[in-house]
Amino acid sequence: MEAKTDRRIKRTRYLLVHALTSLMLKKSIKDITVKELCESVDINRGTFYAHYTDMYDLLQKIEADML
Repeated sequence: MEAKTDRRIKRTRYLLVHALTSLMLKKSIKDITVKELCESVDINRGTFYAHYTDMYDLLQKIEADML
C-alpha cells in the first residue's frame, strides 16, 4: 500500500511548479536561481534541497510527472 503524501508537501510542490513556470516565462532556466525561486514561494532553501538537487532536477521531475 502506497503511503499518502502529506498535504504540506503537495502544497510546496504545487507552489514550486507554478513559481518555476512563471519565472520561465520571463527568463531562461539557467538564469533562475534557487534563492529567487524559494523567495517567490516563501520557503527555505533547505526545504528545496531536501527534495531536489538543483533547478534542473526540479524541472526534470516536473516533466516526469507530466508524462
